Amino acid sequence: MRDVRVGLIALLSVMALGLVSTVVSVAAAAARTSVLIMGGSGDPLTTDQDGLPFIRDYTSKVVGNYVIPSASRPGSGIPGGPYNAVAVITPAQFNSGEPGDTSLTFDDSVAAGAGKLATCIESGDECDINEDLGSDRPAPGDNLVVFGYSQSAAIATLEKARLAALYPYGEGPDVSFILTANGNRPNGGFLARGPKGVTIPLGTPGGGVTFNGSTPTDTQYSTIDVAIQYDGWADQPINPANLLAVANANAGQRLLHPHYADYSLGSPGIIDQGQYGDTRYLMIPTDTLPLLYELSQTPIVGSFLADVLDAPLRVLVESGYDRTSSPGEPKPWTLVPAKDPLKTAADFLVAIPTGWDNAIEDVNGTRPFGTVRPGPFGVGGPDVDYLDPDEDLTKEASKEASKGTELADDSSVKATLVSRLTDATEAEADAVTAKIGAVTEKTQAKVTTLTKPRPQAADEAGDEADAEPSEPSESSESEPSGSETPETSDTKKPMTVAKDSGSEDKAVTKPADAKPEPKEKSEDTSAGKRGRHSSGLTAKPSDKESAPKHRAPDSDTASAKPSREKNSAPKHAAAAKDDRQTKPRAAHGAAAKDAGARDKQHKQDKQDKQAASAAKK
Repeated sequence: MRDVRVGLIALLSVMALGLVSTVVSVAAAAARTSVLIMGGSGDPLTTDQDGLPFIRDYTSKVVGNYVIPSASRPGSGIPGGPYNAVAVITPAQFNSGEPGDTSLTFDDSVAAGAGKLATCIESGDECDINEDLGSDRPAPGDNLVVFGYSQSAAIATLEKARLAALYPYGEGPDVSFILTANGNRPNGGFLARGPKGVTIPLGTPGGGVTFNGSTPTDTQYSTIDVAIQYDGWADQPINPANLLAVANANAGQRLLHPHYADYSLGSPGIIDQGQYGDTRYLMIPTDTLPLLYELSQTPIVGSFLADVLDAPLRVLVESGYDRTSSPGEPKPWTLVPAKDPLKTAADFLVAIPTGWDNAIEDVNGTRPFGTVRPGPFGVGGPDVDYLDPDEDLTKEASKEASKGTELADDSSVKATLVSRLTDATEAEADAVTAKIGAVTEKTQAKVTTLTKPRPQAADEAGDEADAEPSEPSESSESEPSGSETPETSDTKKPMTVAKDSGSEDKAVTKPADAKPEPKEKSEDTSAGKRGRHSSGLTAKPSDKESAPKHRAPDSDTASAKPSREKNSAPKHAAAAKDDRQTKPRAAHGAAAKDAGARDKQHKQDKQDKQAASAAKK
């Protein structure tokens, strides 16, 4: 029987060790997602120009704030991790038109960047990436997510159109897109508003830029398009004659446009503008009009005055937008008012007391004029839907995005987000290996214990015990098996007991042969342990309160244990050598035989003496 047990345990050990290699192989075979990240104008993501800390921070925020939240949304089309964040180098130039400026024009820089992105998608080995980041090059089997911001969103637009023209549905590389500050947004993007094919002359604002239309939405490539409200590059008014709206958009392009990476799609308040074709449109709302930003920064009264003015001015600004049409529906500039002028006038009148209510509510929480705080599109604007933030997702995304900031502060760290496949595979394999290794050590200890030669006397006693089964022992059989406490009958296994240290429960491992502590000592400390909260204050536990999950039961609260004042061992502990109440039946038999032999010898000696005495007489 013992040999069978040893064989089974050894077999389980081999199977456990084999499972480690299987898990590692499965993890390595998991699909990886390479995120091809590009910067905006002036940020080619080269170490010389941008610096490695900035690139680390930027790429980490892209994954944490945009990729992970997008992938978690059902039907988004953005693949899950592990993620390999790749900094794709592009020219990222924008010629100002000034004499002596030899940089590329916007159009030429976008065209060159589109060629680089196409190379990365078609052949990862030739992809021009920032190797200082430590990322892996895109592999042929990778899922690909293209992230574009501002100028690089225009690059991504060209590449999306190229792929759509080159590959039929169901063919070609597995690519999806996340576009932020997209100038080609069909309803709102600056490049999509103007007359297609017209180039702004150099030397004028926006010189060297050609209006090239909208990002396609009728492809097989899933896309997320994100714009900040009133960013003039991605949320341009439809009516250029509304000068207030145009001025506000220009201020927004200056104040809001550079900060997309600091927002997260996992945060509350993101406007869901719906699906159009292959693209999901999202908008980050702006609480204060960019025109009022400087006023809002004025000490003491600035914020109050900005609140008062925001509501009526927002009505006038919003009259320059078409918020009832989808952002995916192409809408070029038009001089026709997007809203009925009479409705705009009525909304403006309502917005005046609304602005006062907003300002007063921010001070004391009341709305004396009884108005309702309007939504992001102002008084009279359409209702909006918001993404429902997931708390777990928000924590994960925030943690991921914060990695870049931490690594950016440490110039000694070479890479961030380096091969999410490698990191995830190693982490999963290490976790499984640790668990299986612990089981394997226990099984090997069992094997060693069971196969260790026993003393001859013990073997003889064991054989005799097998031949003559003994009666059940009270100390081991009187308690049902299901009621076993942490102090188990297996004396070879260490006991783990809770040790109170401040507000934390720490596990202290004691050897199995350690003597139980006297009850008086346990009583002195157990009361404090049971009633102590994390603050360190002592409180009386309620009737429903139980011991902490990882804490062994207190000695004076375990009613199943016999009193230690009577020098009895715990119910499930192995009896001490001097306190064994029952002995193996074999030992009783041997003792009985010895006693019988002594009695017989004593009788024989007595008879011999009597015979000798009779002979003398």
